[in-house]
Amino acid sequence: MTIILVIFSIFQFFLTYSQDIHFSQFFMSPMNLNPAESGTYYYDYRFHLNYRSQWYSVTIPYTTYSFSFENNLKLFPLAGRAGYGFLFNNDYAGDGKFGTLQCALNIYYSSFVMDSSFFFAVGFLPLFNQNTIDFSKFYFDNQYNGITYDPNIPHNEMFPEKKFYFFDFNGGIYISKKINNSYLNFGIGLFHIFKPQKSFYNSYKVLLDRKFNIYTNLNMPITENVIFSPMLLWSNQYKLKEIYIGGLFTIESANVNFNKYYLGLSVRANDAIILYGGFNYNNTQLVLSYDINISPLMQASHMRGGIEIGIRHLFYKSKKVFVIDKHICPTIL
Repeated sequence: MTIILVIFSIFQFFLTYSQDIHFSQFFMSPMNLNPAESGTYYYDYRFHLNYRSQWYSVTIPYTTYSFSFENNLKLFPLAGRAGYGFLFNNDYAGDGKFGTLQCALNIYYSSFVMDSSFFFAVGFLPLFNQNTIDFSKFYFDNQYNGITYDPNIPHNEMFPEKKFYFFDFNGGIYISKKINNSYLNFGIGLFHIFKPQKSFYNSYKVLLDRKFNIYTNLNMPITENVIFSPMLLWSNQYKLKEIYIGGLFTIESANVNFNKYYLGLSVRANDAIILYGGFNYNNTQLVLSYDINISPLMQASHMRGGIEIGIRHLFYKSKKVFVIDKHICPTIL
């Protein structure tokens, strides 16, 4: 009975929450959230590194890596700024090591409109996707010898291709409005706009459904040193839905190096409670989070979900310093 419950729970999990790569720290993986998010920072360069491992307590861990880089460009004589970036995602899931490898180019533009209190950005993300699977990792009923599983017995299964590729196109918009001393932010990310075909079987036409990420947050000063940011994310891909509701506290410090600390909590509806904690070291931000599983799978997971690490680094281009070869002193009368 217990094993049936576990299998049913995992099946329910796939029906409800699978398909695209996702992070509990969605705010630390901007290109995966919304391609327009790349235009929302003020440094010359920005790096992100994300790592996620989940379901270690139930099965072979699902492991996800993501790396992104952005470069801001100034537009003269036009207002605003444009930029480009690169995104790399790598994900392995399940016994068959179902792999997802994604490489993308991000192009974006952002500017203030009317006055300095209203900001908007738009971004596009053309993407190359490769999926792979290792059929040799699976177990088949033909390999049962009457007593136990025997991998030396032929399984007599006909497999399709072990990998397939497709090209994808994604986009998004982002707006921010200053209200008194607070900033209200809103974004929409649209993924798989042209619904590419995704299947190991060339004879079957399986289209990847479009996905919407719609989110908002408010950066609201509580005291001189504390900012509270309530946040809401609604993600929808056909029948698959995710809703995040939570908040993050940013605590500014007088320490020159460790200048900010982060504490927060959010809930992914019907799935997990997520705890956040982190800090800034100079221009590098590090956030750790842990998913406490509260879905029907918790009878097998014992409420252990997944750990996640997000790293962000921002920096300016080095400035050239011109040294005058000769210094002519003024004549003293």
